[in-house]
Amino acid sequence: MTRSPFDKSEIPAPSGIPRYAAVIFDFGGVLTTPMDDTARCFAREVGLPDDAYRHAVAVHPTGRRLYAQLERGEISQAEWNTGIAALLGIDGTNLMGRALATLRPEETVVAAAAAIRASGVRTAILSNSMGLTPHNPYAPWALDTCHDAVVFSEQHRLRKPEPEIYELTLDLLGLTGPECVFVDDNPAHLVPAEKLGMATIHATDPALTVARLQQLVPHQQETTLATRPPAEPQTTRNKESSCSTNGFGPVPPLTAHPAASSPEPPATTPTSAPAIRRN
Repeated sequence: MTRSPFDKSEIPAPSGIPRYAAVIFDFGGVLTTPMDDTARCFAREVGLPDDAYRHAVAVHPTGRRLYAQLERGEISQAEWNTGIAALLGIDGTNLMGRALATLRPEETVVAAAAAIRASGVRTAILSNSMGLTPHNPYAPWALDTCHDAVVFSEQHRLRKPEPEIYELTLDLLGLTGPECVFVDDNPAHLVPAEKLGMATIHATDPALTVARLQQLVPHQQETTLATRPPAEPQTTRNKESSCSTNGFGPVPPLTAHPAASSPEPPATTPTSAPAIRRN
């Protein structure tokens, strides 16, 4: 991707505020609505308990292993579809696409990112990939057009919170950590960024995220979005279930894949699954 040189002296920083050259955004749960909501909506649609899908991908050891492999590009999205469908006992056809069908932009954050870039500060995406084929969840956002660098974990065989993927993103931007702000909804993903000297924002609420961005990178907030996904969901949804979307919430550390002989807990009987911030 062609990037124009950026002169940090072009826009004077307010007194006492460092001048940052770039903001690096996570995708799911930052630029999108909550993925936990989407997970619950999908579970209802296929007739499962509300937490069943979240449990399968964030708690069940096989599901967590499959997601980590997908993020690293070790398996295809089609293989992930088959594996997660088997845990849930449902049809795996285009499972990722169906599970993310209610994903929508978090409009205030998307608009803030566009305004930041328009002010002369570069923007980048660093996402733990959800796969690109057969379903590309990123396509409607036109990320390559709207940002200066886009890093999908599967394309580099790395995943957050591995430090190397943060370093790779900085290299693509031609910047150092202290020149950047990093925004993610998973607190574990902020730690490597902080160690590299980046200012970090824990995205827990869109209004708070935008306010913090305004503090660190003052910008004129845009009132319209240049690009947004289609207004209607990609599949028919139950109108009684008010569904939106954000990244899946924090999960316990991944452990080694259990031996084939080890019993695995059923995916469809979750016990208070944690939020699943994956991206």
